[in-house]
Amino acid sequence: MGRVALWIFLLIAFVVLPVFVPVAVMLLEPTRPRRLRIAPFAILGAAVAVVLLAAMVRGSIGVTLAPYHLAYHLQFGHASAVTVLYVVAVTGSLVLSGYRHVFAFGLVNLIAVSLLA
Repeated sequence: MGRVALWIFLLIAFVVLPVFVPVAVMLLEPTRPRRLRIAPFAILGAAVAVVLLAAMVRGSIGVTLAPYHLAYHLQFGHASAVTVLYVVAVTGSLVLSGYRHVFAFGLVNLIAVSLLA
């Protein structure tokens, strides 16, 4: 059961979210120019999702209990670069939104991720 839960969580976090968030923001935008401004982030998110899915299928994934959180492990080359691209795809699409509340949410997330890193 734990292995199934691990795979479900990682599929959502690593494969669905980097595509879903930019696409959702893109579809939220009312005008074509605004949607086109967000489109590169959706493409980047899709590329990141493919890389992460391939790493999950090929490599070993795991989770350990750490103080106050679960630590997920996925080993593959260029993990730092892929992590930065993940953050750019997700938070970049939010920060470029024309809606103030979406922009603010993206900015807060970008600050939080920067502090946690």
